[in-house]
Amino acid sequence: MKRSFIFLQGPVGPFFRMLGRSLMQEGQRVTRVNFNGGDIVDWPGPGTIILREKAKDWPGFLVELICGNEVTDLITYGDCRPHLRAGTTIARSMGVRCHVFEQGYIRPDFITLEDSGVNGHSLLPKSPEWYIDLAGRLPRDTPVRPARSSLKTVTGHTIRYYSAKYAAQMFFPCFRNHRPYSERENTCRWALKIVGMKSDIKRDLEFQRQFLASSRRFFLFCLQLDADYQIRFHSPFANILSAIQTVLTSFSRNSRPGVNLLVKSHPMELWPSQLEAFTLNLARRLGIEKRVFFTSGGSLPAYIKASLGMVTVNSTAGLASLDHSRPTIVLGKAVYDIPGITHGGGLDGYWDDPVPPDQDLYSAFRRVLIHKTQINGNFDTREGMQLALQTAIQRLLGREDIYTGGNQDWPLRLEYATKPLRRPSKRFPRLNDMKESSSICRQHNSIQ
Repeated sequence: MKRSFIFLQGPVGPFFRMLGRSLMQEGQRVTRVNFNGGDIVDWPGPGTIILREKAKDWPGFLVELICGNEVTDLITYGDCRPHLRAGTTIARSMGVRCHVFEQGYIRPDFITLEDSGVNGHSLLPKSPEWYIDLAGRLPRDTPVRPARSSLKTVTGHTIRYYSAKYAAQMFFPCFRNHRPYSERENTCRWALKIVGMKSDIKRDLEFQRQFLASSRRFFLFCLQLDADYQIRFHSPFANILSAIQTVLTSFSRNSRPGVNLLVKSHPMELWPSQLEAFTLNLARRLGIEKRVFFTSGGSLPAYIKASLGMVTVNSTAGLASLDHSRPTIVLGKAVYDIPGITHGGGLDGYWDDPVPPDQDLYSAFRRVLIHKTQINGNFDTREGMQLALQTAIQRLLGREDIYTGGNQDWPLRLEYATKPLRRPSKRFPRLNDMKESSSICRQHNSIQ
């Protein structure tokens, strides 16, 4: 059966354009919505629609687009940006199937593709028995081909995207950046990071050598990006600073005197020196300055192997910790936060009695996670994208429903519309030549 796909914003780079062309070669109808100049650079030409409407008009625009194109499927990258969150909520309410791409849960070598939502919105169940039963019925694992990202390629895609976005911003006055800081500030910070990268790597590796040579007993606390929706949307913390304060306060009150805490910033963090100053100043006020250390780099596997366990809000680094059988505690929402896999006794009790993962259960979970949500490849390199395309097409055109018993908090409320949406027949003249599906529109008008 011929399907009709709408693409919203994708990962920076050409992956979504390549995926759309592959779907068209399979005989499917494909439309892309471009929200800014960077989107146009990544996916120019026929089959694209430029959105200049205000945020409050976005729901009506999308309803018209879905009705006119008789859309069956919506594809996004992530599901937490305001316009994507509203878009997926509207689409599901109209019977449109949503497919969400994201960086791989298991890294490197994988990207994520799930129905309806990812991370804290994933519909994967939390039942240990479900994973044990399903893992025993899965076919043999296919070999994984290396798909390592290229920093040079990622940097090139990023510079091109944000340069076009900044240059064309006057043509998109209604578009709002989803990050809590400005594009200009972000660009300047990236430039400084790239300039100092070589010396930073050398310094971090030397710190790691000395720290591991000291044979200290330590827990590892992996930080995440402050702008990451994993923190902003899927955790109890307002920002990463409040997470640091919670962890250090608990550590100061409940850990044994001979145990240390190593705080490691995210590899893409643009303000590591500020985080380091905040962490060490807080440790000083709590009286644990001699037991708290901070690093912005180094080999994560090496730190994990030497550690007593990992504390994380909900980073995919937690899966790397579980791969090494280390006790891991999750403070937010994560797909791998399952009884028997992560420590479930609370943060205060973790420091003195951390519970390691049940390795049989974790092995079953990992097999299911890869088989059902992971695709071998990446969004960055030409080889990695080509590797991912064939499997992505197969899943988009013929995925089974595997989420019985999943996350009951999803779908989200529609946040953009406080009144029933009226059919906007004359508001968006660019869409007037599309075939209308009035029955679907009438169905959506009844949803508040």
